[in-house]
Amino acid sequence: MIPRSLRPLLILLPLLAGSAASAQIPEIRWIRDPERLFPASDQRPLFLFFHREGDRTCDRMFRWTFANPTVVDSMQRVVPVTAEMSRSPALAERLGVTEVPTVVLVDNEGEAAARHTGLLEAQDLIHWLDESLAPLLPPPPVIVPQTTQEETGNLDPFFASRRPERPPPPTHPTDEEAPLQILHAPESSATAGEDLPIQVEIPGGARRVLLLHRTPGELAFHEISMVPNTPTLFYAVIPGAAVTPQGLEYYISVMRDGLNLAEPPAGPGGPFEIAVH
Repeated sequence: MIPRSLRPLLILLPLLAGSAASAQIPEIRWIRDPERLFPASDQRPLFLFFHREGDRTCDRMFRWTFANPTVVDSMQRVVPVTAEMSRSPALAERLGVTEVPTVVLVDNEGEAAARHTGLLEAQDLIHWLDESLAPLLPPPPVIVPQTTQEETGNLDPFFASRRPERPPPPTHPTDEEAPLQILHAPESSATAGEDLPIQVEIPGGARRVLLLHRTPGELAFHEISMVPNTPTLFYAVIPGAAVTPQGLEYYISVMRDGLNLAEPPAGPGGPFEIAVH
């Protein structure tokens, strides 16, 4: 039986201050028993993550997708619950889940409102949540600003109604206004086995930003989609398993309006090299 109401969760939201190297990695506090009953104080939809121990794709989502700080922030809108297939067979059967990884969004009536089977990178999961939650969550209230007496002073009503409008707030430059460039301070060293956060600034934003890394000697780079913390700041984490004493190489690739740019400019032919201690 799927719970109809849910328990509030506390989700750690670190402030990304200073350099990316000193940033703390937030985490999702999962409820690991989907059969429990919860008080009726929380009406958020239930986010069920069906996984299987030892499955490489499920482990990748735990390590990379759900460790992304933007995903952690987005998951505040739901109650995150893990369901291991061998321990939750009745729940999987009721929802028709036969493969892993599978995510299912359940409304307060216990009905599946949306589902996805297969790997979800951080940005893909955020988009899926946005689209799936739209019909479930009420729209935010519209707040109409009121003009106070202090603002109008003693103006005659005729003139008060014709006061010039306040200028709109400043906006971030558009893609057309800002030339495509990558602002990044490369990491100089890392600690073996520890996750390595990487942050980059793209003035004007970008359609897609990729972080590509490898251990020296590997032929291929491993690709991670960087997600925006702001319209111009992008963030990703190189998992600790990839940070080995052999060292680390990485570069950043940006795509916007049909243009591709790499940092360093040589891209895979001349990546940043990091000493690992």
